[in-house]
Amino acid sequence: MKFELNTLPRNCSKETIITEIRRVDSIVGKDILTTHDFNKFSKLKAASISKKFGSWEKALTAAGFGQKYSGIKITEKMRQQSKLLSDEQVLNELIRIATKLGQDYVTQENINIHSGIISGSTVVYRFGSWPDGVKKAGLKDSPGYLSTVVHGFSPEQFSGFKTEVKRLLSPQGRLAVVEIVKRATPFGPPLDRRLSPEDLKSSLDLIPLATVDVGEYFYMQIFGNIPRCDARGD
Repeated sequence: MKFELNTLPRNCSKETIITEIRRVDSIVGKDILTTHDFNKFSKLKAASISKKFGSWEKALTAAGFGQKYSGIKITEKMRQQSKLLSDEQVLNELIRIATKLGQDYVTQENINIHSGIISGSTVVYRFGSWPDGVKKAGLKDSPGYLSTVVHGFSPEQFSGFKTEVKRLLSPQGRLAVVEIVKRATPFGPPLDRRLSPEDLKSSLDLIPLATVDVGEYFYMQIFGNIPRCDARGD
C-alpha cells in the first residue's frame, strides 16, 4: 500500500484546488461545507484557498457549490466598507465575535458566520495570516487538528511537523491528533506504520492532556503547548 504526504503545495492551480474541494465535499456529505469540516479532510487549508480565490464563498462557487456556503453573504459593498476599517476596528470585531460566542479564541468560520462587516479573508489580507491577526487581537489560537496523517510522515516530515507545531501554537494552544488504533482493523495502514497514544506522547515535546476514543477504530490524543521540560508542579 502506498502512502503519500497529505498536503498540496500552496501554489497549486485553481483547477487542482477545485478538484480537492469536490473530493472533500464527497467525504463530508453535508448540505453545507464549512471551513472547519473542510480542514478535517483536505490536503490544503481553507485559509490558503480563500486567499487564492478571494474568499471561501468564491472558492465554493468556483467548484459549483455556492449553495453550500454557510456564512453571511459578503456583498461588494461590504467588501468595500471593510477596506475602510482601521486595523483597530478589524481587531475589535474579532474580539466582539469571540466575546459573543463565549470563547477566548475565534476561527475564520466564526467570523464568516457571525460578522456582517468583515470576513476571514479580511483578516488574512490585513495582517498577512490568520494566526497573526488573532494574535494582534489578544486572542488564543484555535485548537490545532490533524486527522490520520501523522502515521504517514517520514522521519524528516515528522521533524518538520514538530517544528511547525512549535511555531504555530500559542503558549496556551492545544493540538488534537486523530489516529487509527494500533491493532488489527478491517482497513488502514500496516500495524508497523501506526502510532499508539504512547508513541505520540513520547514523540512530541508537549504535555499530553487527554486520550479520547473516536468510534471503534480511532482515537484522539490532545496535547497542550507546554514543553515537558518546562512543566512544573505547584
